Amino acid sequence: MSEKTGKPNGSSPILSAQTLTIGSPLPGIVMRCCALCSFAMAVISGMAADNPATTILVRALLMMFAAMPIGWMIGWVASRVAQTETARKQLAISAPDGASSASTSESSKEALTA
Repeated sequence: MSEKTGKPNGSSPILSAQTLTIGSPLPGIVMRCCALCSFAMAVISGMAADNPATTILVRALLMMFAAMPIGWMIGWVASRVAQTETARKQLAISAPDGASSASTSESSKEALTA
């Protein structure tokens, strides 16, 4: 174990299943990125269409708030996929060399439902 981080040596925090729990920051990060991109696109589109400033800002804010739940859902799905794949990889690494594929698939199902 590393004395600085308390994690096993050679482990990456990105690939750790513990970093991708229900309280993962990934959905929030993706939500903010989607909201910011939609706001910027709405402002640029409004300026290109020669709309008044108030119209541009109101529509940009509406687009930003509309994109927030969509971005959160995308981030949640990405977090869940990463968590599932990380658990599957860890099971494949920790499985003994002579393990049958049936026992590995059963253990992976148990780990994924936990």
